[in-house]
Order: sequence, then C-alpha cells, then structure tokens
Amino acid sequence: PTVHYESLSYTLSVDPSSGNNITVTPKDLSKSGVAVVTLNPTSYTYDGTVKEPAVTVKIGETTLTKDTDYTVTYENNTNAGTATVNVTGKDNYTGMASETFTIAKATPELGMVSLAQGTVVYEATVPGDVSLTRTNTTVDGTLKLTSPANFTGKGGQNVSCTWTFTPADTANYETVTGTISVPVTARSVASIAVTTQP
Repeated sequence: PTVHYESLSYTLSVDPSSGNNITVTPKDLSKSGVAVVTLNPTSYTYDGTVKEPAVTVKIGETTLTKDTDYTVTYENNTNAGTATVNVTGKDNYTGMASETFTIAKATPELGMVSLAQGTVVYEATVPGDVSLTRTNTTVDGTLKLTSPANFTGKGGQNVSCTWTFTPADTANYETVTGTISVPVTARSVASIAVTTQP
C-alpha cells in the first residue's frame, strides 16, 4: 500500500508496488483547518480609496511568506460592505483560502448648518421648503427640515427644528440629522380700517 508522510508544506507519498516511487503533493490551503488567515485591520470606514489589510498566513506555528508561498488578491474592497481577501498557494502550496473584512459607511461632515441668507420663515411656511445651507459641501445630498410638521401658532418664537441630510450616495454614506433654531416671524398688521354705520 501507498505510505503517506505529512509535513507542513506538502504530502509525500511512497508506493512500494511501483518501485518505491515518491510523489510530492503540495499542501492544499483550501482544506478546512490547514491554513489560518489573519487580517490587520479587519474593519475600515469608507473614504473612496482601495482597502488592503495586511495578511498573515500560518500553518501550525509556521508563518508562510507572501509571493513565495502564496499570492493575495482582494475583492469588493473599495465601497462600503463586506470585502474578501483570497490567498492562493504557490510552489509547495496549492488551493485558495479566503477571509473577509468590513468597510463601514462614512458619516458625512456638514460643518455648520444654518438658514440660507435672506430666508424668512412665517407661520404658514412649510418646514420642508425652508432653505438651509452648510459650510462643508464635500458630500452631495439633500438637506431639509424634517420637524416640526408646521409652524402654526409659533409666530414670534425661536423654534427648535430637526434637519436631515440624505446623501446622494446612500450605499457609502450614512444619513445625518441635527437641530437648528429657526426664528418664526409673525405677520404684522399694518393698519385696520374701521367703518361705522351712519
């Protein structure tokens, strides 16, 4: 019968029936429990650039050498979501082992949010129609007041309102909310004409 000898990097087989021919089989990294792939770091935040964490591959206590024992490729490693690292064996190693890491959505930086210059808010103004501005416009998106539902009865008051920024690229950026104080102007009555019956 064929006799198998296991080492860290290959399987050596001796078949006495064939004149003790020796067959060396590369170690298969794809087999469960053979290779331990470690990534550093294992998580990122989206910034539009390619992410390539450092890769360490070990079999037992032996650390393999990149480009000598294996090569590395990356998949889906730019946008937010789950990215994959593929380790493919070479020379004394064969097969492919994979590990994943995450890219989290980024939180847009808006700077200071305020009413657009010249904006006047009345009781009849629809909050969603109020013009807002921000000092940081790096990330495209829509900025609107989302509460209160209306300004009815709030004339002459500074009303605490919630604004919501919805990014154009919702796949890679989080929606952001904040608060702003909005002065509501009460319409003044310039004059009242009073008539009396003769």
